Amino acid sequence: MHVTGRVYCRNVGRPPRRKRSYQVKQEEKGKRRKERDKTQNKSNGMTLTEEIPCRNCETVYIGETGRKLGTRMTEHKKEAKNSPQVFTRSGRRESGTTEHSSAVTNHIARHNHVIDWDWVKVIDRENNTALRKLRESVAIANERRVMNRDEGGYQLSPI
Repeated sequence: MHVTGRVYCRNVGRPPRRKRSYQVKQEEKGKRRKERDKTQNKSNGMTLTEEIPCRNCETVYIGETGRKLGTRMTEHKKEAKNSPQVFTRSGRRESGTTEHSSAVTNHIARHNHVIDWDWVKVIDRENNTALRKLRESVAIANERRVMNRDEGGYQLSPI
């Protein structure tokens, strides 16, 4: 056997393999997206049952929504703002007969009370609509003084 005397040199005769690294410039998280407060994120979560208290008496409104709490509160506030505020006896009698689309607005118009929007409380969170409506009905049944016009999504037995 004959040895040719060739010496093997690495990467000779073919192009060298180079490591190619790419760097992506990243911005700080605070600059790209708005940082959220964890308590705000919880209170604005979707699919919940809420309790809205009256400032003048001990009644509360219990409702459920599949949307954000802030969105639903804005709707309640907007309707309450657009309802006529009653300060006379004759106007109070008239407001007792008119029916608003919200029980909260009915309470404001009929009793000339103020809703305490700062003390809105989330009672429960539930993604399932049927269970959320059931829990709303149970919360209404358990509460003594409610301004709700109905018993919620389900009619519970009195037992």
